[in-house]
Amino acid sequence: MGWPPEVIDSFFAEYLGCDVASLGPGEVVVAGSSRRYAPEPHHGHVFPLWLVASGNRCAISVQKELVWPVQQVTSGFDVEGLTGSAGRALLTQTVARLLKAEGRVTTGSGPILYCTTGSVRVWDTHPCRPLTAQDTAAATASGLYEPYLQASVADGTCYVALDNSRPVSLSGTWPTAHMAAEIADVCMPGTLETHRRQGYARTALSHTTMAILTTARIPVYITSDRNKASLATAKSVGYAPYGWEFRVQLPAD
Repeated sequence: MGWPPEVIDSFFAEYLGCDVASLGPGEVVVAGSSRRYAPEPHHGHVFPLWLVASGNRCAISVQKELVWPVQQVTSGFDVEGLTGSAGRALLTQTVARLLKAEGRVTTGSGPILYCTTGSVRVWDTHPCRPLTAQDTAAATASGLYEPYLQASVADGTCYVALDNSRPVSLSGTWPTAHMAAEIADVCMPGTLETHRRQGYARTALSHTTMAILTTARIPVYITSDRNKASLATAKSVGYAPYGWEFRVQLPAD
């Protein structure tokens, strides 16, 4: 397996329909992709535009009819400006106008992080173990467990942090459609509101992360710019920035 950022380049290249690794410093590329017409896994939304910026490079995947108009927008910006508020607003307006979806599109953005065996920090602040059948009913009742975690449970990467015997925080992985032998897409279903800011989330996340690393895969963790607690938890476990994503999305219906 190669250097982690290079492997992550390949992971996102599959999603974006663009050879991210081939981009040079300061380069912005707009690529048309058939993936931009179908709902993205784990989200339920169609992303007519999905941007990933990493290392002063920027790949923008769009519906094919949007390529030229978005290229016209990007020609007036460098990577920093394009990912700033003015660039994002213009991209959003352009997509909404051309798709006749003004007032219906929403946006999302956030950091893309990864962890390595050299940076991971395992926390044992609270009892933590792989999720088992005996935990599933209680975790489901509390809103922490969903069926998409079945593969993570089978994989040994779904961990639950416990208050006595009560599941209070859960971490795991999403099913991965490609590069499953190299990348694990980490998710944090949540922590009970009564147990937040007490170290339960970082305990669960650190054990999931270590379980992934022992299989020689790279854990990738994507969160929202708005979720400061999630970002702080990831950093406390040893996650570092790979890049940042921005997407324009259509309603789930």
